[in-house]
Amino acid sequence: MDLKKSSIDAIVATLDLQLVRLLRDAMHVADVSSAKADGSDSFRNDFRSDRFEQRPVIHPEPRYEPRRVIHPEPRYEPRPIIHPTPRIEEQNNNCPPPPCCDPDPCEKTKSPLLPPWKTLPCDIKVPAPVQIKMIVQHPDIHHKGSLIDLFI
Repeated sequence: MDLKKSSIDAIVATLDLQLVRLLRDAMHVADVSSAKADGSDSFRNDFRSDRFEQRPVIHPEPRYEPRRVIHPEPRYEPRPIIHPTPRIEEQNNNCPPPPCCDPDPCEKTKSPLLPPWKTLPCDIKVPAPVQIKMIVQHPDIHHKGSLIDLFI
């Protein structure tokens, strides 16, 4: 509905504009013909210049300005310093320092186990095989399996 109404309004406005143009042209022709009857040939130029002013047209010179650049002032701020609370109890300066002595020499103790690169392959003990004992008895319940004991 709105589309029909807007298209109808556009058509009516176009027809009104054409009517106004036709009326202005008819009035202009009448003025020119009456001026020629009076004997002045320059009526058309005088009519336009006396009655209507020309539209002012400004043609500015093009300006090509550089893009604005902002150079901020550098700020040099100090590093943040964190002063944690001391975790060591303050020493009383009234006490004398402990006497300085050399540490006791440490004796190397020998491990009872030999490293693997020092043992010969023939000396390595092979573990005993695992024995599996299977009880061959049929259970009372047919859907149950057999009992297997594993001795390690």
